[in-house]
Order: sequence, then structure tokens, then C-alpha cells
Amino acid sequence: MYTCIELINLLKVKHNLKSDYAAAKLIGVSPQAIAHITKNKGTFSVVTTTVLAELLDLDTMYAIACVQYDWGVIHNNENVKNSFSKFLIAC
Repeated sequence: MYTCIELINLLKVKHNLKSDYAAAKLIGVSPQAIAHITKNKGTFSVVTTTVLAELLDLDTMYAIACVQYDWGVIHNNENVKNSFSKFLIAC
């Protein structure tokens, strides 16, 4: 399972990106959005997660489940964490 921060770091390594700004530009979000995520204040949208999954050669549904689980962790929502952890275990 990956957190949003780990997905950003994987993207930077895979595409040899030197900064969060470059990562933001590649996935089509603002640098502020990346900063928001790296401070654990938010997660990616489903659309952005889909783009990330394609750029990282990850299964899209797996990536979405990871991001949604991460949202549950950030917001301390046990229902979301439980729902998506079952899906992640099945993967």
C-alpha cells in the first residue's frame, strides 16, 4: 500500500524529477496541491490518482484504494480505513 506522499516520491524517482514542482507539472496539479499533500492535509482526487497510476504503471483501482485509505488515515475515519483495507488486502 502506498500513501500519497509515497506516490509523489515514486513518481519523482521513476521520472527523474528533481522537485515537487516538476511532479506537480507532470500530473497536472498546482505546486500548492502537492505541498498540501506532503503536509498530510489532503489527498489526491480520483482523476489525479488515475493519472498517477498511469504514470507509475500501477493498477488504477489499487492506486485509488491506496489514496482513499490514506484519506481515512489523515481524517481518522475508521469506516473508510476498514472499507479500503479490505480491498487492499484482496489485491
